[in-house]
Amino acid sequence: MSMPHADIKGKFSTIARLVAVEGKEQELKALLAAVRHHSEGATEPLCLTYRTLQGAGSDVGVFTVFEEYAEREALVQHRTSEPYLALKNAGLIKEMSVNFFEEFQ
Repeated sequence: MSMPHADIKGKFSTIARLVAVEGKEQELKALLAAVRHHSEGATEPLCLTYRTLQGAGSDVGVFTVFEEYAEREALVQHRTSEPYLALKNAGLIKEMSVNFFEEFQ
């Protein structure tokens, strides 16, 4: 599977912003929770952090996901997992953007 940013060599983070199809916020939230549960378990040991956030008030349909991985191959593993593919293929996401970040000191 081709992944973005082949130049990433070590630890990195992503911030994803998802907008739910109107009326599907709870379904999207449930699928995101399933992905988080899977990512935080022993099945994805190189996923260091997986945080899910939902907007408040009028932004209830906006979700933000903060992910941190030990290496690029961990994201490949994550994006081929059953819960991620269920989320991707559910038709509940109206818009999505993902930004990649490398840590520095």
